Amino acid sequence: MQAASIQFPAVLIVVFEISLLYCDQAGAQSPDVERAHAGEVLLIRFSPDGKTLASAGLEGGGKRTTLKLWNVSDRREIRSMSGHRANVWMFRFADSGKTLISRDEDGVVIRWNTATGREVSRDTRSWHSSWPGAAAFKSDGSMFALGDLDINDGRIVRYKTHSPFNVDALLSRAEAPKKSDYLVGHAKRVWALSFSPDDKRIASGDVRGTFKLWDAETGKTIVTWQDHKNEFPVSSMAFSPDGRLLASTACAKEIKLWDGTSGKLVHTISTGAKRDYPPWPLCIAFSPDGKSIVSGGMDGRIKYWKVP
Repeated sequence: MQAASIQFPAVLIVVFEISLLYCDQAGAQSPDVERAHAGEVLLIRFSPDGKTLASAGLEGGGKRTTLKLWNVSDRREIRSMSGHRANVWMFRFADSGKTLISRDEDGVVIRWNTATGREVSRDTRSWHSSWPGAAAFKSDGSMFALGDLDINDGRIVRYKTHSPFNVDALLSRAEAPKKSDYLVGHAKRVWALSFSPDDKRIASGDVRGTFKLWDAETGKTIVTWQDHKNEFPVSSMAFSPDGRLLASTACAKEIKLWDGTSGKLVHTISTGAKRDYPPWPLCIAFSPDGKSIVSGGMDGRIKYWKVP
């Protein structure tokens, strides 16, 4: 069993290979269903039809990232795709789920055929030379937002694309941002971003546990709130399909559900994780029916949690 590590502020996390689990309630786990990733699960995303779950996770002692496709109905692995040598921090389905586009922190962008798992194309052009920290896309691909780790001032940049979502949105053909395209308000780096289902709001979370909701078009702040009980960075956020709830995780033992408009805390899901051992959720996504939240953990597990 191999170990992988990733450096977070003030703590070194070591994780091991585990499996895909289903949780009917907080802390309740079913028997192992299928192996997930050997190291941290970095990203998870559902296909447009909701039948497939894609995950990106570390393998080989953290030296490479593997993409995997899972059947949502029986939670079995469909196929595994390898080709990135660096951590993948951005990916998205395209062409009605027939294509998966991924980008790693070295700027390598790969288009995958989801039916075969084969690499369709590879491009190393890059408008951004390093890990952006956070990324979110409008549903039609006409805009995406980035939190920039190269600039430690909390700015978020909105990029506009020339056409519906394709590989160009991850490369160099997005329009250069204007001053009005920057969202300014966070004091420190933004690690989590999410567009609302209607594309009218952008949710953001930073390394100090500060949350914001923005008007996606005007860039104006709608509401700001603070998670004072959490000392870790907000690592992932996701709106429910109807936009009423906003889920967040912050490398801690809880997943929190907020009102998607006001930012008021609605519910807290305990993951059963202990503070001295980190099987904490690193990334999250709502299921298409809104009844479950899927989390990818630092311990390599993918779990399903029922939404109260």
